[in-house]
Amino acid sequence: MRCLALAEAGASEADRAFLCYVFDTMGYERLTCEVLDTNSSIAEMHERFGFQREGVFRKHRVKHGRRVDVISLGILKAEWQSFRPPHLAKLQAKGLR
Repeated sequence: MRCLALAEAGASEADRAFLCYVFDTMGYERLTCEVLDTNSSIAEMHERFGFQREGVFRKHRVKHGRRVDVISLGILKAEWQSFRPPHLAKLQAKGLR
């Protein structure tokens, strides 16, 4: 996989390429992330890539002086492989994979 310039690729393409790299090149079996509940659009984007909501850390971080919940998301290699074909096709169409 060639390096991506974020100026040339949107977040979705960068995320697709990152997931391909993590599971195909690095051989990971699982990937997790945490998203502030105030940023629901990012959590929804991860879910479109196959991430599952695994839990909520209540009042886990402070943002602008107030405590906010943190959403924990995760995806397994097998789950990504079922989501991967349409995402890989989008990368290839843009010449990024």
